[in-house]
Amino acid sequence: MIVLSEARLLISSPFVFSRSDFILSPAHPLVAIYRLKSMANTAGSRQSIYPFSPAYVTASGRRSEDILELLTPESRVSTKALALLLSSPAYFGDFVPIPPWEGISCERSAFTWHPRIKGSDDCLQGRPDLAATFLQSVHDLTRHANGIAVAFSGGLDSTAVLCAATKLAQEKAVPIYALTSEQITDDGNAIAASASRLAAAISDKVVHVATTQICEPEWDPRGPCLQAMPWSTAGLMHAAQELGVDVVLAGAGADEALGSPRYLLPHLTDSARRAWRYTRLVCENGWYGPICEALHLLSLPLPRRYRNLLYMATNYPQMHEVSPKEVLTAPLRQLCEDWEQMHYKALIDHHEATFDDWASADAYDTLFPLELPVSSSSLAIEYPFLTSTFLPSALGLPVHERFSASHATSYHQRKAAVLALIPERIWPALPHQKATFRESIAKQPAPDSDKIRLVFELGIVDRTAYAAPAAEEFRPTVLAIERWLQQALARGHQVAT
Repeated sequence: MIVLSEARLLISSPFVFSRSDFILSPAHPLVAIYRLKSMANTAGSRQSIYPFSPAYVTASGRRSEDILELLTPESRVSTKALALLLSSPAYFGDFVPIPPWEGISCERSAFTWHPRIKGSDDCLQGRPDLAATFLQSVHDLTRHANGIAVAFSGGLDSTAVLCAATKLAQEKAVPIYALTSEQITDDGNAIAASASRLAAAISDKVVHVATTQICEPEWDPRGPCLQAMPWSTAGLMHAAQELGVDVVLAGAGADEALGSPRYLLPHLTDSARRAWRYTRLVCENGWYGPICEALHLLSLPLPRRYRNLLYMATNYPQMHEVSPKEVLTAPLRQLCEDWEQMHYKALIDHHEATFDDWASADAYDTLFPLELPVSSSSLAIEYPFLTSTFLPSALGLPVHERFSASHATSYHQRKAAVLALIPERIWPALPHQKATFRESIAKQPAPDSDKIRLVFELGIVDRTAYAAPAAEEFRPTVLAIERWLQQALARGHQVAT
């Protein structure tokens, strides 16, 4: 009963923030969650990530989809907003809760999605033609391009993008490039070599380019860069600029839009083979997965409220673990804790009102919030999985159909909906497991710790807490805040006191 009492505490506690502190006045519960949880995908480029692109609003009522249009030399940085990057929801979800500027808020339209699941009435409706819709999404993004590049890791998501882009590039007779940032996987494999072989299997018209460039990421007025390897991404974009392409396509968003959620076992019982394959998949990575699935099964007889609370306690263990906010100074730590509880209360209330099924809730939580790398000033990076053309069709696929037992590996079983976008002749050349890059991330360039000063001088981070061993995993986020502050001040902006 401990987890239930902890979750109940979140619901029973009211938290109110003044407009001067956070500039939040939600008129709809879902809008409130979006405003609290995420920002725009981009500022200053032509792309629009559906449904994540918001409007920015100043205290005087000026509105724009480009935050740069609202900034003036007098615009001041909000240390309170930057501190929220070290809240548990933002840290574990990789998003900027609110714009880091005093007097600027972020508004987005309400987007209601009820995931389709076996047994629901709308599952009787026709299935979307995802392959045709995805091809149209890529076409929409490359319609005017005289050269196309794909950020190509050799995984399933970027392969699906490259296959569609290659087909369209050949029809338009424009060059197509597969750009790979050279990295070493945790298994010791160089991804450039395998990506080159896969690109050749797709078409001999694809020009594969491996780059080892690393560049300082462009300063983003929306907030600090929270990517795992921002220098490599910036280097890849620089390589694309040198090639003279008009657009770079990326496979980000595929896991969120089409990946198989957890807690599917009750929806797979009509097929012993699917249920067995799913159970094996759950047990592959130790005890945590089976325990979560067992808690799901135990929750089924519970009333909806308690079933939802147990889901939150199971799916959000960071609510009860050591939080990155511990590195903040005392006043900001308390502010951050209050915001965390307000955030989780809003999320719990929304889930209780919306979802009756853990798999549906997990599919939703995987997609929202979502933040992606921004375009450079002169080159757009686009995401075909997240356009208004494709995403509604992807979300129309019943979530239990994202899993398939017909594939040999668990990677392909969980990614069956993405695999369906790739021609079958390519399947033998595809990787059988997802590549991970923990060691590469740990070795990426970063400022020396002795160069960190602004976060201490401005009273954001506690110097003693930052030096403690427990803070090691949170230091990259602190470094990102420091870099962002340095560049903001270099542009003449001041910090609100």
